[in-house]
Amino acid sequence: MIVSLVGPLGLSSALEYMMENKGALEERFAPFFLKQLKAIEMADRPYGNFLVKEIRKGGLYGALWEAASELGCGLEIDELKIPVRQEVIEILELADESPYEVPSVGCFLVISREEVRNAAVIGRTSEEKARVINTEDGVRYLTPPQRQEKDIKDRKSYC
Repeated sequence: MIVSLVGPLGLSSALEYMMENKGALEERFAPFFLKQLKAIEMADRPYGNFLVKEIRKGGLYGALWEAASELGCGLEIDELKIPVRQEVIEILELADESPYEVPSVGCFLVISREEVRNAAVIGRTSEEKARVINTEDGVRYLTPPQRQEKDIKDRKSYC
């Protein structure tokens, strides 16, 4: 089956951070950069698909793990096909966050037999149980959401 994303990844978390840190961001970024982020419209909710999950706690990686568990399958995801706006990456980086690990209200993971209109195809399910993320640096394996949270806390404590 096809694994897709509908809606902007990390946008809601980046907007929240932007509102809380408006002054600091206005000093760092040009006004047009921040206006682009505010102007994005949220995608419509998809209907009639096999599995639909809004990206909430645990972010995209958590939603992928949960979806694979619910379906009893593995995943083969291409990280380079995951649409993430540069503005989102830059702002979340300042918050020491990853767009793949934050809630993304208005962004939906869709797993269906057919491609979904206006969705970015980011991978496929597999019969093997491995949950693989292909990155430009190589292969990464998803871990359960509880482990991901611990990894994030550990990573932040080293900074």
